[in-house]
Amino acid sequence: MRILFGVQGTGNGHISRSRTLARALKSRGMAVDYLFSGRAADGYFEMGEFGEYRTFPGITFASHQGRISGWRTLKGLSPLRFWQDLRALDCRDYDLVISDFEPLSAHAARRWGKPSLTISHQASFDWPIPRWGESGFNRQLMRHFAPVRQSLGLHWFHFGQPLLPPIIDPLAPTPDNQQILVYLPFEQTEAIAALLSRLIPAINHHFGLTPQQIDRLDPRERDKLQKAIAQVGALLVGKFITQDLLLRSARLIGVRLTTVQVARFVPLVGQAASAAIGYGAIRFLGQQHIQDCVRVVRQAGLALPPPTD
Repeated sequence: MRILFGVQGTGNGHISRSRTLARALKSRGMAVDYLFSGRAADGYFEMGEFGEYRTFPGITFASHQGRISGWRTLKGLSPLRFWQDLRALDCRDYDLVISDFEPLSAHAARRWGKPSLTISHQASFDWPIPRWGESGFNRQLMRHFAPVRQSLGLHWFHFGQPLLPPIIDPLAPTPDNQQILVYLPFEQTEAIAALLSRLIPAINHHFGLTPQQIDRLDPRERDKLQKAIAQVGALLVGKFITQDLLLRSARLIGVRLTTVQVARFVPLVGQAASAAIGYGAIRFLGQQHIQDCVRVVRQAGLALPPPTD
């Protein structure tokens, strides 16, 4: 059996899932050709599992303030280029076309009359499962973006429907290193910079750990506190929030910021920026820094502040 496997290149979730599937298909001796669309050809990485893959412009989803923007996505479309690529994609020698929410391969399968299958999270919404914030644009997008004959929906919970769990590589048991990996989909790095520049000083102040508060301590307590900060490895405790410090701390949580992005928001921060980042990211960043502050205060033998409402 010869398979054409199309993968949506916007973001990395589709590619990560398809990388796992690629290894499984290869282990079973399947002949698979891969194509990717949705980002620039030089923007892909860790693609060894896909062999001599092909890339196309396809359709790129544009985001704005933490969510997909239908208007910006439509503005970025090139229908003529998509039609030219569709006509050039020859599917006559394939027995099956698989699409992970990739439109070019799905529409090519329909054009050539080939059996087609999708394996994607988006396919789970073919079933009556809970939705939040779904718009008419999103409903039409799911229905017509990458049409196939058969679908396998993937979701974190089945909701009583014939859905499969997410496809990921097996994870080997590892010791708990007290670190948490957080996935921030479509979060704007500028908003994260803005959030950090407001959130961290406020938490430091509550624990008495701003540079000004530390300077007012007697020398012995100040020395104990500085040693505790070093032992805990708390990068943002007792520090002035500078561009360099913000860049370093953001990298520790997996967010890539440039100096230009940081300079736009530090020290001037607007309210809109904090609204643009998701609640989950805000909560995670705050809790991580609070935990650092608690460890520092305890290590220094100082009193914790009373809880607030």
